Amino acid sequence: MPILEELPEGVPRPQFRSGSLEDALWLSQRWDELRKRYAGLYVAIRERRVIDHDRDRGALEERLRHRFADPEAEVLIIYIPPGKLKMLI
Repeated sequence: MPILEELPEGVPRPQFRSGSLEDALWLSQRWDELRKRYAGLYVAIRERRVIDHDRDRGALEERLRHRFADPEAEVLIIYIPPGKLKMLI
């Protein structure tokens, strides 16, 4: 059951490319490997591979804007924290 049936007037509908889910699954399957290599960095993932990375998200986004018409819709950007994550329950 969706939480929100319709977007409020004036709110743009988010656009995602068809491979976004596959990229997220690829990321989750390789989390430990990526964490070792990219700990403390923002990584840009597209078509199930890391296409760029940087400590500064703004710098990474700027480079992606030169490569893609709409990087927010075409590229998955995620921060990989250093160290292991612990879940508190």
